[in-house]
Formats: sequence, C-alpha cells, structure tokens
Amino acid sequence: MQRVFWVGKPATPIIYSQDVYMDFPPNRFTVEINSPPIQGVTSYNWYLDGVMQSSHTSSAVFNRRSPFCGRTYLVEVEAINTCGTSVKGFYYVSEPSCFTGYSLRISPNPATSEVEIAVLGKPNTMESKESEQQGQLIEDETGELVLYDRLGNQLYQQELQGGKTIIDVRNLKPGTYVVKYNSPEGVLEGKLLRH
Repeated sequence: MQRVFWVGKPATPIIYSQDVYMDFPPNRFTVEINSPPIQGVTSYNWYLDGVMQSSHTSSAVFNRRSPFCGRTYLVEVEAINTCGTSVKGFYYVSEPSCFTGYSLRISPNPATSEVEIAVLGKPNTMESKESEQQGQLIEDETGELVLYDRLGNQLYQQELQGGKTIIDVRNLKPGTYVVKYNSPEGVLEGKLLRH
C-alpha cells in the first residue's frame, strides 16, 4: 500500500478562467478551484479586492457590485494545512463592458516605460473591413483615467481627451494593474502588466 505525505505549507492555489461563473446565483459570481487538487489542504481563505470574504471550502460566492458591467474584481485565495498558509493565488474577474462595442487599448502591454491608453469602438458603416472591426480610435471620447494596484489602491489619475493618452509607468513596481476609464457613457476597465 502506497501513501502520499505532504510536508510544509500548501502550494499556491491557481484559479483558471473556466473556474469562474458569473450570475450564479443572480447578481453574484462563483469561483471554484477545480484542478489540480492541492494535497493536504484543510481549508481556504478567499478575498475580494483585498478583504477576506469567506473561508474553508474550495469555492466561494461573491456579490457583484452595481452597475453589473465594466468592473474588474481581484479574487485571491490561500490554501491552509497543518503546517501553515500558502502564498495567495489571484485572478481578475472582469464584468462585460458598459460600452457596447467599446474597449480600451493598452499598448505596449506589458510595458516598461510609457504606455498609450486609447478608447476604441467599432465603426458603424457596413463597408468596414474586418480589420477595422477590431476597433478604431474614438477621438471625441473624454473622461477620467484611473490606475489602481491589485489591491484597489488608486495610484494615478488623469483626464483622457481625444480618445487617448500616454502615461509614464517607470515608477511602478513590476506587476499587474487595473486601468479604469470613466465617462458619462459608462465605465471601461483593462489590465496593464508592468515588467
């Protein structure tokens, strides 16, 4: 008979996109750790935007915030066994955009010095080529651009005019950041990776 023993703190849990279920139940989302199983885990701690929400099981249900579009949530999870607590695994859960057919272009992404952020939309003409349907600059867009760290702390704020702007990211630590664009039409969010 063979037995497997786990020695030390558990491995970091990994959340995959297929483990996230929106609107189940309504106005909530569920995150499950399906694979690979972490041996020796006795419980889990779940966090939403840096605040512990629930613990113990390999899945968690989180309340969505109104309006139910254009928002990004930071979900983190720790695995616990008798030897200690793992490093947090994290995943960004993104709501569909409030702008139908609009998106943020963050380029280059990953970035090391400067990054251009632009609001893109699909052309309204039927003659548009398929390449243009990926999105073109919406030059009349004006609104507020805000940069957050993965814990939701605001790091940067700037007015976006003419549909685009350039920001300097050299002072940011390497990691993942949330870019949020607020305008009278709604909210767009995207992720920026700083190398």
